[in-house]
Amino acid sequence: MDQATPLARAAVLATLHRLVTNAIIADGDRVLLVKANRGFSAGWWNVPGGFVEWDETPLNCLKRELKEELGLEVTRAELLTASSHKFETSPYYMLAFVYLVEVATKQLRLDRTELDEAAWFPLAKAAQETRNPFAKEGFAILAARQKNPKK
Repeated sequence: MDQATPLARAAVLATLHRLVTNAIIADGDRVLLVKANRGFSAGWWNVPGGFVEWDETPLNCLKRELKEELGLEVTRAELLTASSHKFETSPYYMLAFVYLVEVATKQLRLDRTELDEAAWFPLAKAAQETRNPFAKEGFAILAARQKNPKK
């Protein structure tokens, strides 16, 4: 709530898990990483996503964030994992819903108020480039699938 005092807001946020969504968008053996220009992940490679608002589901958040930040329309989303971590640069614990996402087009339209860059990385390189533990979990699931595809 924007009308809450900063101290009250910080106190409440510190006692709750922040809910976030992360999108792994694959193109063959590559995945999309973005570089935010604000927030606790500013300046480092990450998967797209964001905070779940009070009136939306994780899936609706994922769709909203991808539309707002990258101009992408989600055509399919599969929940890969949900887990909790505390980022080294944040005072909050976060519960992330990590989705494998298919989009209508790979043509990106970056919101420059949020993102500085977007680039495609081979899966193994993406896992090295990001510090996001949720993304790393999702990448590990994808790597395991590639080694043992379903028959």
